[in-house]
Amino acid sequence: MPGITRVFLDWNRPALGLAADWLLAHADGLHDLSGVVAVLPGSRAGRRLLEILLQKSAGAGGLAAPKIVTMGALPELLYTPQRQFADDLTQRLAWVEALRAIPPEELQPYIPALPAAHETPRLLEIADMLRGQHIELAADGLDFDHVAQTTARLGEQRESQRWRALRKVQRTYLDVLDRLELWDRQTARLIAIEKEECQTAKRIVLIGAVDINRAGRQMLDQVADHVTALIFAPPDRHGHFDAHGCLEPDAWRLTRVPLADDRIALADDPSDQADETARAIAAFDGRYRADEITIGVCDERIVPQIQRQLEACGLPVRWGPGKPLAQTPAFRLLHVIAEFLEQATWRDFAALVRHPDFDAWLGVQPTLEGDWLTQLDKYLARHMQSRYSTWLLGKADEVRRLKPVVEAVDNLCAPFAPRRGQSEKLQPPGEWAQELAKLLPTLYGRLEFDLADPAERAQLKALETLHESIGSLAALPQELGSPISAAEALRWALDAVSGETIAPPADQASLEMVGWLEMALDDAPAAVVTTLNEGHVPKSAMANLFLPDALRTRLGLDDNARRYARDAYALSAVVASRDVRFVVGRRDGDGYPLAPSRLLLACDDAALVRRARQLFSPPKSQQAKPPLVGAQPPLAAESAFAVPRPTPHEPIDELSVTRFRDYIACPYRFYLQHVEKLRTFDDAAGELDGGTFGELAHDVLSAFGADARAASTDVGEIVRLLEELLETLVADRFGKSARPAVAVQVAQLKLRLQAFARAQAAQAQAGWRIQ
Repeated sequence: MPGITRVFLDWNRPALGLAADWLLAHADGLHDLSGVVAVLPGSRAGRRLLEILLQKSAGAGGLAAPKIVTMGALPELLYTPQRQFADDLTQRLAWVEALRAIPPEELQPYIPALPAAHETPRLLEIADMLRGQHIELAADGLDFDHVAQTTARLGEQRESQRWRALRKVQRTYLDVLDRLELWDRQTARLIAIEKEECQTAKRIVLIGAVDINRAGRQMLDQVADHVTALIFAPPDRHGHFDAHGCLEPDAWRLTRVPLADDRIALADDPSDQADETARAIAAFDGRYRADEITIGVCDERIVPQIQRQLEACGLPVRWGPGKPLAQTPAFRLLHVIAEFLEQATWRDFAALVRHPDFDAWLGVQPTLEGDWLTQLDKYLARHMQSRYSTWLLGKADEVRRLKPVVEAVDNLCAPFAPRRGQSEKLQPPGEWAQELAKLLPTLYGRLEFDLADPAERAQLKALETLHESIGSLAALPQELGSPISAAEALRWALDAVSGETIAPPADQASLEMVGWLEMALDDAPAAVVTTLNEGHVPKSAMANLFLPDALRTRLGLDDNARRYARDAYALSAVVASRDVRFVVGRRDGDGYPLAPSRLLLACDDAALVRRARQLFSPPKSQQAKPPLVGAQPPLAAESAFAVPRPTPHEPIDELSVTRFRDYIACPYRFYLQHVEKLRTFDDAAGELDGGTFGELAHDVLSAFGADARAASTDVGEIVRLLEELLETLVADRFGKSARPAVAVQVAQLKLRLQAFARAQAAQAQAGWRIQ
């Protein structure tokens, strides 16, 4: 059988332009690529390839576009699935059912903290871990039994036994899906390979796909005569790539990267990296438009600093991957609602009503009035309750504004609350879906969105994604839908989309920022790459509990050698194909030191010492660098916040030493604290502060003095009276669910009152009376 056709395209130009030229040159007709499946590593590169093809074919009769897919989506084009695939949540729950089905005594030696059958959230954590191993192994044509056999050959009998136990779980998981007449996607691919079911009538063109897993290679081998691999490297590098066009790790281990010293800039922390990024762009001296410069970000945590710095310099920036859905207001609001439904504490209630979107919804409720938020702060600071209750403590006037807020929250959450006599309301996820699906329309249904506004369009996209995820709960198989709480159902819906992002709209006037993995196929002629440091490039892998790196190498899985080869190739392609600058950080955002990427030392011996001195020399003074235009935005002539001026009051005739100290420290704060009597209300305190504790003691003694029994000379009677008064005040002020620390403080106060009782009895015996 003929093998895959390898085509080398020299990397002296960005890859996607070369790929577009090759595709058009090998079209079936004039720009007819309808019989082609173009396979790329990522969706961004696929979208950009289509744009380039359209540009190059404009004015020549148009384009019959190819089908463009990622490598992850290709397998399902090569065989015909016989059943519907289980979605992610169904797979997770099937793993949970498999864990429940295996007798605990068979798994506990290998999963010591195995949760009980009813502990679904904890079982889901283990299920996610096993599912991750299953997906990764299946991608390389393996299952848990392969690992058991390999570890046995290595003499690791304990590990082999563990993997054999997990293999029982894996087989049970597949049996669960089989009973549901669903397929596991990874297993379906392995079956298609085993039965040689892969076939296609189209031409498959692999574009820059230099790291294909074993299962993908086996599927391509079955249609090899239809496959062409476009390899972006000089032909003399043919030994660096295997028959599939993928990297040969051993060959790249010794590769030299021809990088000039003046292309490397050193920066101290993320803020300095942002400065150096701006300086690197300035060094291009206007030779490139904004859409011809890409910023490669190896550490996504510094994206905000780069955005702020460049925008301060008048350079709009677009972060290609977009904002994580989990950081959107709507996602966070649903998360807070889930916390409140599950925990039902006053802190969760406060977090809910303080959420800006929920506050906006409360603002249109007709029963709300006045500054209820300040009243809530005072209520929480005074009453120190833990468990939430609709029964409010205190006088009617103290809670008058707060009651409508409590009622609004209670009405919103009423469908999820347990019925009378129930501790918790449990029902299948599909039934919860109907009620939970009403949340977003209730909270956001009054809003109108301007699709021309990027922020509002992103908000609408987030709401649509969340609403669809909640609705998907209704599609879960009934066999997996054991009764759960509303909070748990809502968390399932949130977990299903927590990894998604909302990309901003394309903007040619903005600089594009992309992750490091996107840089090899980016087509901008100029680039700045930030945080070229060890741990980011090459990427360091976290220690894997189940599959350490040595075992991964024996199994042929992704390991450190493959990761190094990927990054060595990407760096070589970037350096060869564009005008690029690199920024190397010395410290991360937490102040921990960073080492330069070892790839920067992949140079010839003559340059090695010079490069090492450059990378490890003491940092130069920032004063030696010219200031960045726009780095310090001009200050406004007047502050937007008007500081209230003091108003006339009665003269102060005397001051305590403490108050005089406050005046010396800041006269204005002295005025606010001691003249206007302003106080800070904080519900984060876990215990009574000194003032509140003293106030409680004072109120007990005040009530004691007004009682006729205060004249008693019996210590026991006085103690009983004081404790009775204290317990009455505690019940009125803190209710039945005071925070644990408050109970300890009340016990401490009782000890002090007992000491007072002995002294008071002695005073009463001496003839003294409280007036």
